[in-house]
Amino acid sequence: MLLVGAAKRTITPTVRGQPVFLAGDEPGRQARSVLDDLWARALALRCGGTTVVLVALDLLGLPYRHVREARQQVTALGLPGEQVVVTCTRNHAGPDVSGQWQGGGWLRRAHRPYVRFLCAELAAIVRQAVADLQPAQAYLARQQISDVVGGASLRELAVAQFRALDGSTIATLVNYPLVPQVLGPHSDAVSADFPHALYQALEGPDLRGPVTLYACAAAREEPAPAFRARTAVEAARVGGALAAAVEAALGGPPVPVERLHLWRAPVAASAARHGLRVAGRGGTIESEVALLELGPARMALLPGLIAPQVGMEVRRMLDAPYRFVVGPANDDLGYIEAQDDARTAPAASSLLSTLLLDALDRLLLEAYGAGQR
Repeated sequence: MLLVGAAKRTITPTVRGQPVFLAGDEPGRQARSVLDDLWARALALRCGGTTVVLVALDLLGLPYRHVREARQQVTALGLPGEQVVVTCTRNHAGPDVSGQWQGGGWLRRAHRPYVRFLCAELAAIVRQAVADLQPAQAYLARQQISDVVGGASLRELAVAQFRALDGSTIATLVNYPLVPQVLGPHSDAVSADFPHALYQALEGPDLRGPVTLYACAAAREEPAPAFRARTAVEAARVGGALAAAVEAALGGPPVPVERLHLWRAPVAASAARHGLRVAGRGGTIESEVALLELGPARMALLPGLIAPQVGMEVRRMLDAPYRFVVGPANDDLGYIEAQDDARTAPAASSLLSTLLLDALDRLLLEAYGAGQR
């Protein structure tokens, strides 16, 4: 039997009386106001004695060291910390928790209290989601839809919605290839960007309804998405269009789920030997790749923003009726690009992609072996 629980908490930083620098776009972009709240949202799944918790944060990314710190706090609560997966929406209007966008050691230290708060809140919502576990049915969808930003291109949308036995929605996971950066590089407001409107549409205007998680899929594009404007109105339009696509996709019957498993593969590489350059890291770069199997659905979780060419290869590798490609997850190594798509150090970028895809391939072999037993 599938059991599902969900929880959410705000993780909005205080911008008055202390410097809060936004991640992404241009370095040194200090937040002056709060447009809407940032959230930590958790989806707990249990089937066949296995429990996995997926957490989505309205942040650009969370370094591996902080993910491990949060897992330790979850374990201290008597919960399976190693079964927690931490994803980020790739939000460009949230605080920089890695330090690479701030340009100074004292600025990195200034955000340390926020990181401690973030890890504590993450552990708290994991505990809350697990405590809320209840019998549920899964509704899965994967289809090509018109670009919610506009234009004639088609993009793959993957959705997993979980409903209680009385038909009420517990949680919805949305996987779509679009980075939350509608507000643009000149905005100085903290915001969840277009996912805020997505949350409102699926949870209600007061955000007190069922939990919605947004997971960014392969999303590096040239040219950039053709947003009509860099405003909150445009962010609301995009989020609303995505919500409408999600609701339209969920017209099928429930999908039986008899299997749940999480595989994780550590990834380590010598930065000096391989010429890898990851902001704020030196020596040995440590990270991980994960694979989540939920019945007929497979989810690849990669530690960075996934380029479209890499995303297409990952979807091919997953070879499942329902495919979710998520990044950044459990870390933020920057862009995961194919060699011909790299802007700098092509060989190093190609090597990083190869290391991560090799790790995913090993996990898929493990999954295949487990399925044969």
